[in-house]
Amino acid sequence: RRSESILPQQALALSNSRLASQAAEKIAARIAARDDAEFARAAFELVLCQMPTADELAACVAALKEMRRSALVLALLNHNDFITIR
Repeated sequence: RRSESILPQQALALSNSRLASQAAEKIAARIAARDDAEFARAAFELVLCQMPTADELAACVAALKEMRRSALVLALLNHNDFITIR
């Protein structure tokens, strides 16, 4: 069993990873035909295998007004529930 740890270097490396960016673009393209709320729900379900809470959904919809959809997917790929082995 691996002990839990959160290292800023991990988050930085994943955020700047070409592989993660390409994966985010492909995931976003797969669900790009939906409105922002449906996109956020689908991205959460696809990446994190769970539905977002009301607060998470609201934050994602607000973020989508200022960022590309693939950037939101990249943030979800960097989410603690995605990268942490429990």
